[in-house]
Amino acid sequence: MKFKRERIYYTRYSFFDLRLGDMSIDLSLPWAIGPFLWAATAAASYGIFRFSRRRDGIAGALISALGLLAFIAAFAVHLWRPPVDHVKVLLVAQIVCAGALILFGWLLWPVQEQVRNAVAVTVNKPKIIKGILAGLAFPVILDGLFYLWPATSGYCGKLSSRYSMSKCRGQEDIFGLHDLPMEIYFGVLFGAFGLSVSIWGVFVVCRNIFRTKRGAVTPVVEDRAGENYE
Repeated sequence: MKFKRERIYYTRYSFFDLRLGDMSIDLSLPWAIGPFLWAATAAASYGIFRFSRRRDGIAGALISALGLLAFIAAFAVHLWRPPVDHVKVLLVAQIVCAGALILFGWLLWPVQEQVRNAVAVTVNKPKIIKGILAGLAFPVILDGLFYLWPATSGYCGKLSSRYSMSKCRGQEDIFGLHDLPMEIYFGVLFGAFGLSVSIWGVFVVCRNIFRTKRGAVTPVVEDRAGENYE
């Protein structure tokens, strides 16, 4: 006699349910947005609160704001999934969050203590241009990787070896499911950062060009005024 072996897969932690009246919320792991990302968002919120109290460390406040924006974008996509391609959603999220980050930094700068005592630094144009190109490399490379290897649901179940499957599920328990919200989170976290750095670099270069032109005209006007007095 031959017996057939059947593989039975059980969902881990499926017993952890939260019931609120007639509504049941399944809190079993893995989540769409993992516990590590929730903890990072809580730390980012504390960073912004700390800056609002002490008014120093604008770089830390901007990093905290970037983490908070990445979580908001991922959570919004989790609640409402747009009926378009995932790369388009990622590009829109990166552009919107980069603009929000620049606006947030512009609003925070006057609030920072001792901002009026800041010493003017001569801008090195080659370094700024390198920074612009390096910043653009973040969204270009990241979006290209997500285009070639999108974060699709059920990814762990498609792996061949049992070790890779268990390792993948352990990562999902920490960071979240291989799905669009996790793609948006990390795409915004690194892509919006690089995009905002590039936009800031372009703004600094343009401001220096206009200031240089104004400085070149001013001495000529002063010299002519001196000649008239003579």
